Amino acid sequence: MESASYEQRIQELDHRQDEVLERLAELDRQIEVLIEMWSPKREERVSTSEPSSAETVAPLDSAQEPPATVPRAA
Repeated sequence: MESASYEQRIQELDHRQDEVLERLAELDRQIEVLIEMWSPKREERVSTSEPSSAETVAPLDSAQEPPATVPRAA
């Protein structure tokens, strides 16, 4: 009787292992989709010789003063 219980437990664990492996495969696919969705596309990664308007920084006018620095308390 004990060997039948042992065999049943092995089958239950084998079935559970199959379920876990299926879930891992599903999670792997979902992670790959997220990586593809959030990673920059190949054409976005290629840098151009001219910066985009968002990357352009206006030069400091001579009339403008640089921001003042606050001395740290000792």
